[in-house]
Amino acid sequence: AADRARATVPPGPGALDPDPLALVLRRRDEEVEALLQRLFPVTRSTRARTVSDPAGFHQGQVAADRADLGVGGRLDGRAS
Repeated sequence: AADRARATVPPGPGALDPDPLALVLRRRDEEVEALLQRLFPVTRSTRARTVSDPAGFHQGQVAADRADLGVGGRLDGRAS
């Protein structure tokens, strides 16, 4: 039981992370959070409980499924 409990505890700030990409992403996340806090100091989270536009929701899902998050390549019709 103790081993299982230890396995679920996330590594602390001093732990070594072998994945350099994880380090970059963590740093970027911290920078974005700091900027958002500076730009919007008074915000609150809300939870969407319903979909007000089912067709729009579906269109968003289709677009997300088609999105290419890979590196390289340009979109057709784009100059840059």
